[in-house]
Amino acid sequence: MRPMWYILDKDKNPVPAKDMIQANRLLVDTDGRLVALDKIMVEDYAITITVSTVFLVLDHNHSPKGKPVLFESMIFKGELNQSLNRYRTWKEAEEGHKKMVELVKNNLWVSRILDKVSAKTSNTKAITKKLIEGLKRELQLN
Repeated sequence: MRPMWYILDKDKNPVPAKDMIQANRLLVDTDGRLVALDKIMVEDYAITITVSTVFLVLDHNHSPKGKPVLFESMIFKGELNQSLNRYRTWKEAEEGHKKMVELVKNNLWVSRILDKVSAKTSNTKAITKKLIEGLKRELQLN
């Protein structure tokens, strides 16, 4: 049977905890479990979106097959609020965190374009055309 509780060794590799007391020490150590934290200030929407990636301590792979799932990235606030991804290793978690931050930034970019286009017209066909034109300009496809 696979262990439920894990800690991190000196190289940030998950290893089974000896007991729940050892796991609990890490569980309450929020700094010790933090993989990455980014705060994205969005002044035009008056919010700060947070992307947090942590070591979970408890295995979140609820299948008897496969490796333990012990890391999680989550987005707080904004349109992607509560979106999450989970990972098996510290390295996967670091890479996944970067992707989540890019996802937030890309979503904000599209939202801003939609807001600008929607403010100018209520015609769906016109909005779509203006959106495509705006994307082409932003991506320098013209």
